[in-house]
Order: sequence, then C-alpha cells, then structure tokens
Amino acid sequence: LHMKELIYTAIFAVLGILFIVLLVMMFLPDKDKDKDRAPKMDSHEAEETRKEQEREAREEAELLKTMADAGMDVAGAGAGVQAEIKDMLHKMKLIEADIKGIKVDEEI
Repeated sequence: LHMKELIYTAIFAVLGILFIVLLVMMFLPDKDKDKDRAPKMDSHEAEETRKEQEREAREEAELLKTMADAGMDVAGAGAGVQAEIKDMLHKMKLIEADIKGIKVDEEI
C-alpha cells in the first residue's frame, strides 16, 4: 500500500512539472514576433542570435526528454507494482480459502 502511494505521488509530481513547463512555454513571448520587431542586424549579430536560439531549443528539448524519461520510469514501475498487487490479492484469496476450510473442519 505504501509503494502504491509513492507511485501515485511520483505520477502526480511529473504531471505537475509538465503542467508548469507547458504554462511557461505558453506564456513566454513568441520568438518569431520578436524577429519581426527587431531592427535589421548585421550578419555577426544575426549569427549570434541564431546560435543563442539554437542553444535554447536544445536545452528545451533536453528538458522535455528528461521529463519524458522520468514519466516512463514511473509508468514502468507501475506495471511491476500492479503485478505485486495481483500477487498479494491472490495470496489473500488463498488465505481466505484456508480460513473457510478451517471453519468447515471445526463444524464437522
């Protein structure tokens, strides 16, 4: 039961982080609009700006990949936990059957 709570908490945390990242991305100023508003730059400044934008895009892609990997780890752990829960339920049913058998034996 404790492991189940940890898994639900991890899933909730990943979804919360994803939600925050999406909100930040949604409300950041659009880079394409900034390009239209910016005055003409010389080729050196334009090259620096392009490199900066590429670096930011790589960082965002790495962050999203890390978040996706974390989500997959939680999802993968969920399958193992589900198997453990099924095993526990099966054992509980066996114990229940044993207890019923003992009660029948006591009645006879």
